[in-house]
Amino acid sequence: MATQTRLRKFKQQSWLTYGLLSVLLISILLVGVRLVLPVIAHKMAISWLEHHGMQASIDNIELDLLAGKARVFGVDAKNDQGRGFSLSELSLSWHWRPLAQRNLVIDNASLNEFSADFSRTADGTIRIAGMPFPDTSDTTARTDSDPEPFTLKLKTLHLGALQTCYQGYDSSNTLTQDYCFNLGELDWRGNISYFFAAMSATDDLPLQIAGQLRMDSASVTDNILKSPVIKLGALQLGELKLESVTDILLNKLDLSAFHAQLRTDTTTQKLNFESLNIDSIKLLDLEQLELGAFSLKSVNVALRANNNHTMPLDYKASSSDIFWQGTLAYSLAQQTDTSQTAINGEGKLELNDTVVTNNNLKRQFLSLTRFDLGELRLDTLDLIGFSKLRLSGLDLLQREKPVAADSTHITSINTLTIDAATLSHLDQLKLQQLTIDGLAAYLVRNKNGAFEYRNWIPEQAHASSQTSTTKQSADFQYSIENFDLTSTGPLVYVDNSLNTTFVARLHDTHLQLQQLDSRRPDQNSHLKLSTVYDKSTDISLEVDATPLAERPDLNGSASITSLDLRTFSTLARQAIGHSIRSGQLDASIKLRANKGMLDSEADLTLNHFELRALSKAEAEQLDKSLGLPLDSSLSLLRDDNNQIRLKIPVTGDISSPSFNPRDAIRQATTKAITAAALYYYTPYGAVLVADKLYSMATALRFEPLRFSAGNYALDSEQKQRLDKIASMLVRHPAVNLSLCATATRTDFNTIYPKTDTSTVKPLSPAQNQRLLALAELRAQAVKDYLVGDRNIKPSRLAVCEPEYHPATETAVVELSI
Repeated sequence: MATQTRLRKFKQQSWLTYGLLSVLLISILLVGVRLVLPVIAHKMAISWLEHHGMQASIDNIELDLLAGKARVFGVDAKNDQGRGFSLSELSLSWHWRPLAQRNLVIDNASLNEFSADFSRTADGTIRIAGMPFPDTSDTTARTDSDPEPFTLKLKTLHLGALQTCYQGYDSSNTLTQDYCFNLGELDWRGNISYFFAAMSATDDLPLQIAGQLRMDSASVTDNILKSPVIKLGALQLGELKLESVTDILLNKLDLSAFHAQLRTDTTTQKLNFESLNIDSIKLLDLEQLELGAFSLKSVNVALRANNNHTMPLDYKASSSDIFWQGTLAYSLAQQTDTSQTAINGEGKLELNDTVVTNNNLKRQFLSLTRFDLGELRLDTLDLIGFSKLRLSGLDLLQREKPVAADSTHITSINTLTIDAATLSHLDQLKLQQLTIDGLAAYLVRNKNGAFEYRNWIPEQAHASSQTSTTKQSADFQYSIENFDLTSTGPLVYVDNSLNTTFVARLHDTHLQLQQLDSRRPDQNSHLKLSTVYDKSTDISLEVDATPLAERPDLNGSASITSLDLRTFSTLARQAIGHSIRSGQLDASIKLRANKGMLDSEADLTLNHFELRALSKAEAEQLDKSLGLPLDSSLSLLRDDNNQIRLKIPVTGDISSPSFNPRDAIRQATTKAITAAALYYYTPYGAVLVADKLYSMATALRFEPLRFSAGNYALDSEQKQRLDKIASMLVRHPAVNLSLCATATRTDFNTIYPKTDTSTVKPLSPAQNQRLLALAELRAQAVKDYLVGDRNIKPSRLAVCEPEYHPATETAVVELSI
């Protein structure tokens, strides 16, 4: 019994010893494997890289298979061309247990200071890190006998200081693309699952993603242009879901410090902003992109394009805030009609503090305090509608040298509002109400006669815009039911091309327009205008017209009240060499046109209108061009109240390309003055017209006084006629007369009755002197009567040099202004 007990104890001790030895051996083996495996892995990795033509080095490899951890330090691999990759540290941690279900779960993957090269040649060969990338497109369908898919899952990922560069070559092995991507840090938390299995050609890619991503900085650099293409500061993606590669869902995107730049041989485009926030992004079936609300902060856009114009296109735009509240959907699927773009959406858009600057002129093209677009509806680009568009604080075309604080821009508008608008097929615009409030404008001509706004238009663009206007107007259709404009600020016209600057100002302007429709050009539009000129003159206009008709109709009236004509003295000095000393204009105008033919009339009343010649030479030049002295003609037009009343007809074909309204008004004014002068002349005796009645060079004179042969005394009939003329001279003290007398062949025959007149012989000096003396006596007799009997000042009566007319029967004294 004792022996059996000792034997049993011995066996138990032996098994314990064997167990301890086994554990020791296994431990030694595991330690050995742990020590050997990194060496083996190191050699295998070096061997594999060298097999692919790489010269490689690895500082260290750490493996802890029991704990499921691996770390690699200091990897550097390059081929003979210097291409390859390098990394500072790669670490992995995983779980072994899920392998039983063919799942490899990586808790954490970290890659730091990694760089790699990518290239693609013209034949399509791709090299990654200097090694050719084989074709792995296996479309063999999976069968039931194939093993179950193997799944790789990644929970957390960290990338730090990552750089990859891509180079593309053309058929001549010339480098055409050279980009580098740099990443500061990226952290991923969630799940990334990839299924390794054979797929049919129609299967989705075996990838599922759910989690959150944070990236602190990244950039893409174009090495050929030596400039960054894209730079961003930080990116956060919240709750990203990708159950298949065709469906991507993201409930939050935050992007900050973004900068993008695209350059070609002729253009440079830049975009940067402080932050972008999007509430939700959906990409469904890789065809339908849907965006929720988003906001942009401190947006800047720049565009420079070299063109054939004198001034290249060079603009930049900025906005402090851009907000979109609503949804936008964009279909990436190919459309059956390529002219359509499948974009849909509903929402509101807001922009704040928007500025567009012309870098060539170094001035603002546009400045906008606020942009509000309400209830926008997009049904593809075939139908765009909104309930209200409101622009606040709009300034257009900044001036180079503003003359006052309120003249910084050529045009300024407090608010511009559009109610109920639709745009169909991008060529049919319909506006229910367009309202402009608080308009101010400064239209300036420089010393060369060019308008200031033309600085904004490249020289070669003027001709191209003129050639395309007709086609655009024919293709694009528009209608405005109501247009309302109110100007509380000044509307200023400045002309520096004159010897003295001319300035005209309009205040309190109100313009209303109803029913303007390009599809119905023969439809009447009602226009009503009221404004104040120079703070004291009321101007009003109300017409029904067809402004879009090829041959427009017009029916209405206009009025001008208490217009101080001295404000136009600069124009008068430039045009006729006279300044306006005083004068006030009242006008009542009937505006009529039938099928493009003007038949209008203006009733003008000038109160206390006086001109002053700048010099005697200019006065004589104007009198010569008019055909009669200006002062005298104006004096004839004045009534007892020192008023001049004119009825001016304005006619002409406004549809004719050569029609000029200024020419029509000038001709009409000339006709009116001439007709009025005739009216005043007629009561005092018959009036002869040298040429046509309405010629600008018309010379008007009274019916001449006729004298019998050899006589110079006035008879009673002649004195009665001179009495009427004297009354006219008294009534119009500015009118002067010229007295031009003649002698004729009948006078010669009376004075020299015994002279042989069968043949025409030249007069002797004595004969000529005697006949001219007779003519002089006739003129002097008229002057003496007007001065001595009618008390006309001698200075108002000018006697001409006497003349002898041998071919005339009757001697006369001509009286003319």
